[in-house]
Amino acid sequence: MPPLIAWLSVWISIKYIIRPLFTVPKPKKLLLLFLLCVIPLDIIINIVPRLYYFNGVEYVLDILQIFVHGFMWFIYFLACYFHMHSFRVESVPSTE
Repeated sequence: MPPLIAWLSVWISIKYIIRPLFTVPKPKKLLLLFLLCVIPLDIIINIVPRLYYFNGVEYVLDILQIFVHGFMWFIYFLACYFHMHSFRVESVPSTE
């Protein structure tokens, strides 16, 4: 079952997070995408399977892990966004 969850999370991240990166016009939309997709996906993957091991310390560590993973994903998407848009070629009017 865990490999199925891992492949499902990869598919969701490619379809709903990485692919829209190539059409994101503004960093605000990238931030919205991050808030709506990455954090809930990280919560589902990290917290839900561990609910039956409930322990206060582990729960706090899991929440910290979510924020660390979310921050890493956010930095990664910002880097991809600015990398893709730094190679955009502006059209230059001809001088003829």
